[in-house]
Amino acid sequence: MTGAQARIHTASDLVHRLPDTLAALEQGRLSARHASAVVDTVRTLDDTAARAVETAVLPQPERISDPGPTVAAFRRKLRRAGIAADPRSAAEEAARAAEDRDVWVIPQENGMAYVGAPLPAEGAATVAAAVDAKADQIRTINDPRTKAQRRADGLVQLCADYLNGEPSPGVKIKKDTANDTGGVATRSGVQAPRYHGLRPQINVSVALSTLLGMDEQPGELDGHGPIPADLARRLAADPSGTWRRLLTYELDHLIDYGRSTYEPPADLAQFVIARDRTCRAPGCERPAAKSDLHHVQWWSRGGHTNAANIVPACERAHYGVHDGQWQVVREADGTTVWTSPTGHEYRVPPASYPVDNTMKIKKCNVDDENDEPPR
Repeated sequence: MTGAQARIHTASDLVHRLPDTLAALEQGRLSARHASAVVDTVRTLDDTAARAVETAVLPQPERISDPGPTVAAFRRKLRRAGIAADPRSAAEEAARAAEDRDVWVIPQENGMAYVGAPLPAEGAATVAAAVDAKADQIRTINDPRTKAQRRADGLVQLCADYLNGEPSPGVKIKKDTANDTGGVATRSGVQAPRYHGLRPQINVSVALSTLLGMDEQPGELDGHGPIPADLARRLAADPSGTWRRLLTYELDHLIDYGRSTYEPPADLAQFVIARDRTCRAPGCERPAAKSDLHHVQWWSRGGHTNAANIVPACERAHYGVHDGQWQVVREADGTTVWTSPTGHEYRVPPASYPVDNTMKIKKCNVDDENDEPPR
């Protein structure tokens, strides 16, 4: 709805449904913004409920000289009156709105990202309380961070603690053997799920030459994209286990289990997930760790369990191959070719990684030493 259309709808509602609000606006007891707030609140209510809201919130004529509430305070009063006038509709509307709850991340160009989360009111209040408490907990003596910065750091810390299975201070921990954690100390019932036998981690790819400080190639952060070399080195050196360091020189070897097993063992699954990053279907960005590991040449038709014959495929893509007559081929350079039932071909190039220059730089240095004139 355009601005002009919104004004027309507001004016129509004031004239035909909200005569008392229109009168208050004409008499100066309400501002235009206050009147628009009334219209917004009662738009989904029937006429009887709308009149009840008017009666509850409109200022009395004898108090025309009062400055009145701010628009924000007036909107809170309106919400209270709207719920009281039609509690069932308010509950149904809240339930419908909660169906759209989500969390998303939008990468930015400056090494930052925005996190968005439309949440039910009680969920948002829970997040706010937890982040605020964590911000106070991580405060140090002479901490240079503002409260806003500590809230941001606290949110990240809460999530990192969960991924690493670390308990909050004062919470007793125990060895969890029932969930096959290998004796890792976790809070009972709070362990993060595993995907293909691996606990959740964030991959940061960095060339060996960059890790050694021999060049300044950008690293690659899963779910974000290129990051500065300094940041890539810092994440690669993180001891917490949250970050999984991928050195590009490790991506050249082949892991092959032939026909000895159908399910890819943990090391093979880890390699394929690191190599491909996401589902290999055209346009799909589902993380490889949360996708199925599909045998390009089906196991039932003689396919081998090795890195060359396995690609990540989300549930929809996997179903499309097995039951939807899609064909998939993985070429020698890592390109995945998908052919639809109608014969249309879609080529998905392999994931790109920083190029390791260690040997190139070392060779150049050796050549420079050999070119030095005799002393």
